[in-house]
Amino acid sequence: MKLASLKTGGRDGTLVVVDRRLERAVCVPQIAATLQQALERWNEVSGPLAVVAQELEAGKRSDAFAFDPFQAASPLPRAYSSLMVRCTCTTWRKRVRRAARLCPRTTRLTR
Repeated sequence: MKLASLKTGGRDGTLVVVDRRLERAVCVPQIAATLQQALERWNEVSGPLAVVAQELEAGKRSDAFAFDPFQAASPLPRAYSSLMVRCTCTTWRKRVRRAARLCPRTTRLTR
């Protein structure tokens, strides 16, 4: 089963199931609107998503559309962990800049 997030549908994207050849996809808002929602409720949604994936591979989905990988967003556009990493990196950069301002240039390490 391949899952993707399309850039449409808001800040978190739209969850789609994609076939193995990355040619056809199906939106599945009735199962989970976003990949983040699917991951949070994985025990509930993995079965229905697998059924959709099997139907898509068998060519039984009339709502399938051509999948364009360039319309796909990052898998988890606003994932909680990436938000924490960004905050940590920003905080770290601020601390490094502050330390650089406080330390005289003569204390810099050289080769």
